[in-house]
Parts: sequence; structure tokens; C-alpha cells
Amino acid sequence: SDGCLTAWKQSKFEQISPLYVTDYNRLSACGGRQSQAMLNKDNLAVTLVLRCKRSHHCLCVCQTHIHWNPNLDAVKLWQTAACLNSIQFVVDKHLKGQSHS
Repeated sequence: SDGCLTAWKQSKFEQISPLYVTDYNRLSACGGRQSQAMLNKDNLAVTLVLRCKRSHHCLCVCQTHIHWNPNLDAVKLWQTAACLNSIQFVVDKHLKGQSHS
């Protein structure tokens, strides 16, 4: 499997959520053999929420590796949609109802 590194200055930000890993291979297994064969590309996304220690504003951070092959647009589109769904999940879970001040 692939990997992503998320780094930040601990003097400026604090992590307020766990790391959420979206494993595209695991998700592709839910779609049956044909979709798994097409989508199984060893890529993933990592999402978390940081809070600025000075302003107390929160920031949702997501990093992903999207499959590189220019001939597999459907794989890129599917991975992007899965990534956006994971970001929405993290925002809904950790940032809904948060004050913007």
C-alpha cells in the first residue's frame, strides 16, 4: 500500500481529530470482482483536523495519492469522489457546529 506524510509545526497547530485513512483498495472490494480489479491501485488518502493555537481556527487537511495512469480517468474520478466523501465525513464529525470566531 501507498503512504502519505502529514507534518505540521506543533508550536502553531494541534491535532484535534484522529487520522482518517481512506484505503481505496478496501473500498473497491465492496463493488465486486470487476470493479475491484479495475480500482485496486494501492492508493490512499489521509485526512485530519488541526486547530491553530493562536486563532483557534480549524483546518481540515487531506493528502492523497491519486492513480497516475492518464488512460484510467475512471479510476482517478472514483478515487477523487471517495476522497471528497472522506473529507465530508471528517468535516461533519469534527467541525459541524463549530464557532468561526
